[in-house]
Amino acid sequence: MNFPPRIALADFELVWPQPRLAAAFADALNWSYAEHRRFLGWAREQTSVAQARDSLLAARGAFTLAQGEKRYFLVRGDELLGCLGLTPLDGGRRFEIGYWLHSLHTGQGLMTAALRYFVEQRGTAGFFLTTSAANDASQRLAERVGFRRVRVLENDREGPDGQRCATWVYELPPQVKS
Repeated sequence: MNFPPRIALADFELVWPQPRLAAAFADALNWSYAEHRRFLGWAREQTSVAQARDSLLAARGAFTLAQGEKRYFLVRGDELLGCLGLTPLDGGRRFEIGYWLHSLHTGQGLMTAALRYFVEQRGTAGFFLTTSAANDASQRLAERVGFRRVRVLENDREGPDGQRCATWVYELPPQVKS
């Protein structure tokens, strides 16, 4: 797969991590904490601009490594809309996908467009992702772009209510060569 520094989509761009995004990144995480904490174990109640900048610099460094996560940020002008990461596994034959949106921008088809772009570009790479059994929106997104649920890991994670819940594993095989 190819990972250019900037990908222009119809309504926004996907860009590599950039320190200039630090304030918008911190704002998106802080604004979205109430929603993110329900499903994302890494969510923290308050992210400073310095913490966001450090995270962006680390993500930028990882991006350039062959086995490092390729983390793209969805941006429109100076506005940070969300993030989508692809972590290579098995020498790049498979990628684990992760994503989140700024809570102000859910339900607008942004992550569908971003994820669909990579689905269409995957070539001989397979994709997989996991989602909480309680995260209906993430499940719908995965299925909308062609992923199929292949496994359920019972009592695998903490759910939004603090109780144990299942993790659903989704896969998308490589594209068939014609």
